[in-house]
Amino acid sequence: MNFTPDITIFWGKTSQNLAHVFVRVAGLPSDARLSGFVHGPVCRYSRTLPSRIMLRDLGPGNERLLRAAIPDPCFWSPALPFLYDAELQVETDAAEPVALRQSFGVRMFGASGRSLRLEGKRWVARGTRWPAASETHTPNRDGGPSLAEAIAALHDESLVAVVTDPSPAVCREASEAGVMLLVSVANNHAAFEHQVAELARWPGVAMIAVPAAYDVNVSDRVGALRGRFPNLLFAATMAASERDSGAMPIDWADAVIADIGPAACSEQETATWLAELGRANRPVLVSRHEPALESQSDAVADEPAELFLDARAACDRLQADTAEFGDFAGYLIDGTPFGSGRR
Repeated sequence: MNFTPDITIFWGKTSQNLAHVFVRVAGLPSDARLSGFVHGPVCRYSRTLPSRIMLRDLGPGNERLLRAAIPDPCFWSPALPFLYDAELQVETDAAEPVALRQSFGVRMFGASGRSLRLEGKRWVARGTRWPAASETHTPNRDGGPSLAEAIAALHDESLVAVVTDPSPAVCREASEAGVMLLVSVANNHAAFEHQVAELARWPGVAMIAVPAAYDVNVSDRVGALRGRFPNLLFAATMAASERDSGAMPIDWADAVIADIGPAACSEQETATWLAELGRANRPVLVSRHEPALESQSDAVADEPAELFLDARAACDRLQADTAEFGDFAGYLIDGTPFGSGRR
């Protein structure tokens, strides 16, 4: 008998002293017997003393749940992206044992009031769209810098990478290197849940961006996903042209990404909207289209460090330009209009 288990890892009550990590396994035959452990942590930037913590099977059900209590956990953050491995063995009476392994990181990242918070402190996102992260535009395909070099350049500038359809290689390298990914979902409504499930396995993927008017059932769909992946944040993206289109309210969103396009912040309509956003009761990240960066975007194939240095400077300019309207939760620079579907 063949079966393909599906693993989801999430964490519950977490403190500096203890983290409760859960491994949910679906797609198992009824007679499946599970055993396993969590091993780690490991970190690219730090020497560690990995340990092994047993996973306890919490009993039968349509989906099996295992739990490990990790003492003195090391958390995933951009500065120190600590990773663990969950290793499982599935035994049945009618098939050979199946070994499963999945890496994960425990992030203390969330939204509170008007702020994003990382490891208990207010954290401001500064990010740029990175077209090279898509599966159809892979770094180093033409002999340019390696994926690791491009990710390292993002990390050096403390940038969040705003991406669409990131390849598994990009997600893996970002997770190991400590680069946070803000993923805007492609316009494939039927595959939405599958896309999120694939992304949720990567520690570097911390936020999913969904158009505020994605579809009429977006609130229910995001609510169901939040139940499956409680450690992901979901942000609603809105363009200035949509603010009066009925896309609001967006009560399902943990945060809002407001795309002001290439407009100057002094323009009356943009200024009015920014003032409204500055009074919002949830984190607001402001995104601005920078045509100059779009014209340079091919430079990532040769000089990613230079491109991302310019992007970081553009984030700082955006923060300065919007300071009079509010202290926003993030500043994003987009080489293409946010949500346009371009890569």
